[in-house]
Amino acid sequence: MVVWVGGLIFFAFVEAPTAFRVMGTTRQFAQIIGDSVSELDRMGQVCGFIFLIATAMVWLRAWRRRRWILVTQIVLVVLMIGATMVVQAGILPAMERDRIAAGETSPRRLPPIPRGWTSSGCTRCRRRSKAPLSSSALG
Repeated sequence: MVVWVGGLIFFAFVEAPTAFRVMGTTRQFAQIIGDSVSELDRMGQVCGFIFLIATAMVWLRAWRRRRWILVTQIVLVVLMIGATMVVQAGILPAMERDRIAAGETSPRRLPPIPRGWTSSGCTRCRRRSKAPLSSSALG
């Protein structure tokens, strides 16, 4: 759990701001950030499954009265794993399609955007969050 959350904190407060400061909004910046998010997602899924296995082993030895704490942990970790899967399967491919639409000609290999995830949906989310994303930020 420490590796997973620590990686997210490091990415948000160290890697992304440093890459932006050094590289600006270049194609390399977009590739570094996209690859980092992808690796963090994979790492989070692995760490989450390891945590679930460890929690299940503790469940077997826990007193019945204390098991509700373990259930809470399991539910939260399953939600975190689900969130990383949504990012990996839906948001990252949509970001890649937006990057290509902004003029990048060498796409990385990504799965197709799942049903329900469209570029217009991503645009609506950006408008809703009041954080417009210019095409220069995509590469």
